This record gives sequence, C-alpha cells and structure tokens, in this order.
Amino acid sequence: MLVGPGERFEIGFKVDDVDAAYAELLAAGATPAVAPADRPWGQRTAYVRDPDGHLVELAG
Repeated sequence: MLVGPGERFEIGFKVDDVDAAYAELLAAGATPAVAPADRPWGQRTAYVRDPDGHLVELAG
C-alpha cells in the first residue's frame, strides 16, 4: 500500500527521465518508496516521499 492511513493524496509529476529524476530527488533527501519500473500500461513510474513524508509520483 503506497498511501498509508490518514493520507489523502499523492502528487505526480510528468518528467522526461524518471530514473534521473528519481536519483536527483534521493540525492536531495527524498526517501525511496517504489523504484523506477515499466508499468503494464506502457508508462515508466517511480515513487518517493519528500522530507515531510508526502508521496510523490514521477511518470515518464
């Protein structure tokens, strides 16, 4: 379960390079949630949590 109890939303960003954005955010202090992966519907996505714990989706 990505969104935990009490959480109401996630925010998503469309990026040119999911892997590069994921690495950049981790280097800046984000916590990994789901590593970059190709999804069955043809999109590449990854998830991190920002320093406040908010779930952030990266989609390519």
